[in-house]
This record gives sequence, structure tokens and C-alpha cells, in this order.
Amino acid sequence: MYTLDSSRTIDWTLAGVPGGIPNRTTVWTTLAAGSTAAQIASAISACPSGQVVMLSAGTYTLTGTINIPAGKSGVTLRGAGPRKGSAGTILTSPNGGNAIRTSENVFPYGSGDTPPSGSILLTSGYTKGSTQVLLTANATSAYVVGNLICFSQLDDHVLVWNRVGQWHGNWSLTHEARITGVSGAGNRVIDFTPPIPYSYAAAQTPRVNAMAPSASLIGIENMTINCNGGDGMYLDAADRCWVKNVEMYNGGAGYGHIVMRSTVQCEISRCYIHDCNGYPTEDEGYGIYLWYANSAAKIEDNIFYRTAMGILNTSSSSCYYGYNFAWQTARGPANWYTAGMHCNHGAHGIMDLWEGNMAEKCQNDGYHGSTSHQVWYRNNIHGVHPGDVSHHYMMNFARASYYHSVIGNVIGNQTNYPVTGTAIWYADGYSVPTSGQLNSYCYKLGWPDSDSWGLTDPTDFPSPWAWSDTVDTNVAGTIIRHANWDNYNRAVTWNGADDHTIPNSMVYTSKPSFFGTLGWPAIGPDVSGYITDIPAKNRWQDYLASGNLDDLFADQPAGDPSFSLTVVPTTQTVSKGAVASYTVTSVPETGFTGDVTLSVTGLPVGTSASFVTNPIAYNANTAMTIPTTAMSVGTFSLTVNGEG
Repeated sequence: MYTLDSSRTIDWTLAGVPGGIPNRTTVWTTLAAGSTAAQIASAISACPSGQVVMLSAGTYTLTGTINIPAGKSGVTLRGAGPRKGSAGTILTSPNGGNAIRTSENVFPYGSGDTPPSGSILLTSGYTKGSTQVLLTANATSAYVVGNLICFSQLDDHVLVWNRVGQWHGNWSLTHEARITGVSGAGNRVIDFTPPIPYSYAAAQTPRVNAMAPSASLIGIENMTINCNGGDGMYLDAADRCWVKNVEMYNGGAGYGHIVMRSTVQCEISRCYIHDCNGYPTEDEGYGIYLWYANSAAKIEDNIFYRTAMGILNTSSSSCYYGYNFAWQTARGPANWYTAGMHCNHGAHGIMDLWEGNMAEKCQNDGYHGSTSHQVWYRNNIHGVHPGDVSHHYMMNFARASYYHSVIGNVIGNQTNYPVTGTAIWYADGYSVPTSGQLNSYCYKLGWPDSDSWGLTDPTDFPSPWAWSDTVDTNVAGTIIRHANWDNYNRAVTWNGADDHTIPNSMVYTSKPSFFGTLGWPAIGPDVSGYITDIPAKNRWQDYLASGNLDDLFADQPAGDPSFSLTVVPTTQTVSKGAVASYTVTSVPETGFTGDVTLSVTGLPVGTSASFVTNPIAYNANTAMTIPTTAMSVGTFSLTVNGEG
């Protein structure tokens, strides 16, 4: 089984609301259609923790913002369902304003080499995987359990680069967490979660700030928001908050539809975000914009249509972006398509996982600064946009995009792409050359400007930047590309002798329940045809066929409890008389919890397979051995069967 080096991975199961989004069932109060923003905010303020403020079906034309009271925790604001018609709960933002926001409270920025205001230097504990640090000075009153902390250090100008004059100074490598314990003399020992994803260095004077969250465990569910040209929702200093089953459109006068800053373990799931204000020539209008200092966000199973980009990430760490579908993303010139999945617009995003997504392009633009340690796993980056017939470069990682891992992806469109009936096209080249460029490529690596063939830096990086007005060859030098199908080679390309068997997922041990009866994994070199539908694309296809908005939020059919088997290795060569050894694993699906009895077919006469354990539990594995003494020399195809 292929394993990505531990220096490039973390535990992404920590992303999102711990334990999953809670389903709160106690309704504290129900508000009638037409209620004002102030009335809704007042109900949220008074609602007990663990309960729901319900918005009845109908229209709410807001003249102000629904401000979540500062420090509020444990309340769900829930509508009757997302609709653009007469049914459902429909909020219209004030013109150019926000429909919903937490109180504006973000971590302080640095200024040049001057550290963020109020930050405390760290003595120890600032290494990858750590959940405890020691302060050099006594903790202030902000260091209490439940508050948020932000780590940062001076940019090293080796891994981390920042454009000259950047607004947050030279303190780009951030990580945000929640305090879980305070102890020791002067309260200098601080425990926290999620863990630090990348080791800080003493020479770069790592520091930490603390502040109270604006809101904790607040949920926004089941409604439509007409953003009315503004940023529909702002989540500032939000802790374990979520947005689920929400339709949003017409956003973008500031940045887009959902804007996140200084958040920890927040989650956005099963939303439909579309038709940004001014599409397709707008300056902004992003679907979800993780603006600055967000950690361990979980952005999963969303649909983006006709937005500037689907997801735009800036300076975030430890985030998981999974199984999202983006289609017809564009901004600026109408015939240039944009990245549905944009891994960094400003220094320095690190240790994020992009798994199972479908989009026209993925990108780090290199404009404001660097990014590193992004994992692109089993995505389909197809390069198709109906309004763009040129400038296709699907994996577009500009200057200072280091240690990216591109594993198990399908790069370019295939027969299933991206919407039924779309024509297949093939890339002119594998990677963009420095001269004589053609129309389309699978990779564009290390260029100073992500949006043109030019070699002029769009912004200046500080000394000792060595790649001014040229291609940064360290991008290609640090990338890992393995087990990817691309439509230039029209085949799977492997990384040397690396194992051809790759895991189903970097975050799930079995098929996630929201896949229902759909196949999983949906994308990769081991998938028949390389691509099948993810749930978000499947819902989009159903909506196109029916015109019924309900289809965009419908659950997949659950199917009966079942399981699948994996066998590692899938092939091997042994000498006659030796023993062939395998590991057989049962992978439960749709709630299967029984035992699995194993057998093997296809064995030559006189040969048998032995299992250390048989039957095995629904989520267990066992060793299988096959002696070859009685076999003749040849090739044999064997099938491991399971009955449960």
C-alpha cells in the first residue's frame, strides 16, 4: 500500500466540528416570516444552549445584520428549508451588507518584523503534533480554557515568502487552536487542540496570541440567503460553528458569500452557492473565502456554480476540503476560467487536504505569498469551462508552492465530465514550457504569474528571493506526482517504483455515509473508468434534469448494509515453493457491523489458501497465505470472496 511520507501529512480527521454536526431537536422559539434582524438576534441571545431558534417559511427582508451576540454558544438558527420560490425560509441581506455575522474580532497582525500586538514568545512545545506549549512570560487573562490562540513566527524566507508590504507583516505561518488547559507557574503551560501541523523554529521567534471566541457551537441551517451584492455571512473568531443545507447567491461586493477569519474547527456542509453578483466579470464573488488565520476547517459536499471561485484559501492550516463540486467558476475577463479549488491567495497556507473534489482548475496564485504541504488526493481537475476555449492549465501552482503532493487524481476530462454531454478535449502538453507555449497543459509549475505566460513578477518578494522574473524550479523540485491519470498521456503516470495501490481516502476508513449507494472511492486510477459521481455532482445532475431545488439537498439512497474487501498486495511474483502472503481487510459500508467469512476462488487444483482469522470482524483484517509448492509455473487470477 502506498503511504505518503509523514512529513507531508497530519491527522485530518480533526477538521470540522468534533464528533460531527449535532442534530438539535428542542425548539426554543419560532419566529414568523418578516421578523427583523434585531428580533432574530434577540431570540438567539435568549435561547438556551443546545436548543434551536426556528425561522418559519417565508421571506425576511433584512434592513440590518443578524449579529450573533458576542460569546454566544450552543444555538442553532434553523429555517424551514432552502428555496428560491415561495416555500422555505428566504433571507435577503441589506443592500451590500451581511445577512448574518459573528462579532468582528480577529487575531492581531504583525507589522513588518514587529510581532503581533500582545503576543508572548514561546519557550518550548512548538513542534509538529504538539498540543502543549510553554510561554516565556506569565499568561494574561486571555489564556483561559475555551479561548482561542494563534501561533505565528517570523517568515524564514526559505519555505515561507510574503510579498513586500503585505498587510499582516512578516508573520505568515499561522496556526489557530482552542485552549483546553492552563497550568504551571504563572499559567505558562498551555494545552490546546488541534495540534500544531508544522514545526516552528526558535530562530524565527515563535509566538502566540489569545482571545475569546466571538461564538462557539453556533449552527446556521436550512435556509436561502440572497446576499444582495454583499458578503452574505461573516464568521469571525468562530469556534466549532457550522453552516449546513444553505443556499446562497448574489454575493460579492466585498469578497463573496461566506467569509471566515480566525476560526477553529468550523464546518460548511451540503450548501449550494451560486450566481455571484456581476458574474462573470466581477472582481470578487467567491463561494467560501477563508481569508486569514483559519485552522482545521471542514468544507465538504458543497456545490458551487457561477462564482468567482468555489473555495479560496488564504493563510489556513490543517483544513480538509472534501467532495465538493464546482462548475463554471470565472472572474475578470469573461472567457477566462478560474480555480474552483484555490489553495492559497496569501502567505502561508500549510498542511491542507483536498480530496475527492471536482473542478475546472486548482491553483496557488503566488501573488501575495507562498504555500506548502498541500495534498491533492483523488480529485478530478477537468479543465472544462463552456465560456473558455483557451488557457487551460489544470494544476496551476505558481512560485513558492512547495512540497505539494498530487496523488491519485484524474487531470483532464473523461467520458463522465463534468456534466453529461460535455465534449472531451485533450491537453497539448504535460507541463508548461518557458517558451513556445501551446493552448492547454496538465501542470503549470513555478511561474511568477499564475494567470499569464509572462515571466514578470506581479508583486515583489523580499531578499533573498532568487526567482525574480523567472520560473521557480523548486516548485517542480519538491512536488510528488503519483498514480494520476492525465489526458495528455491518456494513461496513469506513476512515481518510479512507488506502490501502485493507494488508500481509498486520507481521512475516511470506510465509505462515508453521505455517499449512500454511490461507489467509493469515486475518483482514481483504481476506479473503473477513472471517474464516477461524487454526491454533490450527482445532486447537480439531478437538479439539471428536474429543475427542482430540492434535488440539490436530497440525501443519497442509503442502500442495505454491506462491506467490501481489499487485498494487499494486489499482484505479486513468488518463486515456486515459496509462500505468497497477503493482507485482507473488510471495509464496512452503510452501517454494516457483522462478521465476514472469507474464501478464495481461482486456485489451482491441490492448492488452498489459509487465513490467520476466519471469519473476521466487519472492520478487521487478517493475513492470508498461499503455498505454491503444488502449483505449476504460470500466472493465476484469484478472487477473495466474503460472506457476511
